[in-house]
Amino acid sequence: MRYRSTALYIVAAALFAGCHSANRTTTTTTETTTTSSPPAAGAVDPQSVTAADYIAAIQSARTPAAEADAIRQLRQWEIANGLTYRIQTVRTDSNTPVAEPSALAAGVPVRTEVTLFRGRDAVRTFQFNPKDKANLALFGE
Repeated sequence: MRYRSTALYIVAAALFAGCHSANRTTTTTTETTTTSSPPAAGAVDPQSVTAADYIAAIQSARTPAAEADAIRQLRQWEIANGLTYRIQTVRTDSNTPVAEPSALAAGVPVRTEVTLFRGRDAVRTFQFNPKDKANLALFGE
């Protein structure tokens, strides 16, 4: 019996001596490369932080659809930056203010002036000749 318990201790000691945990540390490095194509003509780079970029996109829009997209981007930028605006549209032939420019006939040319405000302070004023008077509805006009 004594021989048996000694043998049991030897086997147990051999098992414990053979079993040990190995600590391994694995480090994985991930490199992310982001490439982006330049914005389309008339579009604004989303990382842009100035009103001038959005205004230039509206003023240089070649089509009514591009103009509408640029106005939407400006409105989103205004909202994100806590700005408000005032818009005034006049007939270019008579310099007469127009209450509802989208109701005018298609051939009547208009000029729109937009003033951006932060609180009561005017931040920027710009003008443009809308490609499509219906786009002025995107300003709430």
